Amino acid sequence: MKIAVINSGSSSLKFKLFDMDTKEVLDSKLIEHIGEKNSKIQTHHEALESLNIDFSSLDAIGHRVVHGGEDFHMPTLVDDEVLKKIKALIPLAPLHNPANIEGIEVACGYAPDTPQIAVFDTS
Repeated sequence: MKIAVINSGSSSLKFKLFDMDTKEVLDSKLIEHIGEKNSKIQTHHEALESLNIDFSSLDAIGHRVVHGGEDFHMPTLVDDEVLKKIKALIPLAPLHNPANIEGIEVACGYAPDTPQIAVFDTS
């Protein structure tokens, strides 16, 4: 079983790919300075594209989300309603939740049938 973990931060993107059967880290990548004036990568969408991830090989994708408010107390399967609630929490984490959301939306676009799990710092 292959699980990817995506941490879309305010100006960085961290990616790790795990083989859960062997407990091995298969890949680890970091992109920094996203959106900065002289950076080649301006969005988290561009950052994820640049990683050349084979999304079709993934069994699940985990996403760090900074603020889950009162609604989220454990890792949660992302659907439209969950994404809507995370967006409503942007005022509580205005530097981080928008980037977290962008990472989720991009991954969902590339892997719409792959389970996407939000893991909240506040849970």
